[in-house]
Amino acid sequence: MAVIAAGIALTGCGTPAEPMDQESYNLVEEYVAEQTSAVEEALVDAEAIDEVERINETYLTAEEWPEREEISSWTVNLRTDDGNLREIDGGELSEAVYGLAEASRELVDTLSGEGSEMTDVMTAHESAESAVAQAREVLYGA
Repeated sequence: MAVIAAGIALTGCGTPAEPMDQESYNLVEEYVAEQTSAVEEALVDAEAIDEVERINETYLTAEEWPEREEISSWTVNLRTDDGNLREIDGGELSEAVYGLAEASRELVDTLSGEGSEMTDVMTAHESAESAVAQAREVLYGA
């Protein structure tokens, strides 16, 4: 995992940057790490879908979970393992995180629903795979 650089800040319209809430960022990063793994497992083994649902319930309903607009306002500078700085745009991060949340909910609904059409299952699988890839790309650059 990347080490957070000192340059993490919230940005505003012409106003000085304020320090970003490190705990909120850590919560988002933990959610992405856990949920991407759980979704990948559920794509292979539908029995694992309960873990996907549990992770959503745990993180997305937490009092300290940041709203989409809050994440969008972040500018995150990460120090990568090789020592370089990499900036993550808050808007991209917000879209990736909430995209993962929406795709994982759709996957849960589809796989736990009785009589789901095969096309619905395939669409949910593709959406989940895409959301996992996007979240990893934005957060980890991989």
